[in-house]
Amino acid sequence: MVANGVNPSPATFNCFLKEFQGRKYADNALKLYTKMGDLSCMPSLSTYNILVGTFSRLNKMDIVQEIWNDMKEIGAGPDSDSYMLLIHGLCEKPKWVEACEFVVETEE
Repeated sequence: MVANGVNPSPATFNCFLKEFQGRKYADNALKLYTKMGDLSCMPSLSTYNILVGTFSRLNKMDIVQEIWNDMKEIGAGPDSDSYMLLIHGLCEKPKWVEACEFVVETEE
């Protein structure tokens, strides 16, 4: 696409990110997220939610935190779905204290 002068949109990237949600493709999802930045393609809230869900399920909470911070920094979110994905991921680990902190944040 890029070679033909067409830049992909966040929706294009989201299709691939959804496919990379499996355990063996998580590294590809992270590479694709980085590629979005290289192409000056601003991730959408859906992009961030896909990534938060993917890496939460894989217990890669350090990556989730980086993605969460990026999302907040550019003002793309979070929304109620973002919080639900993050809190659910933390509860499954079980990281109750961190999950409770985000529950409190949702009420502020």
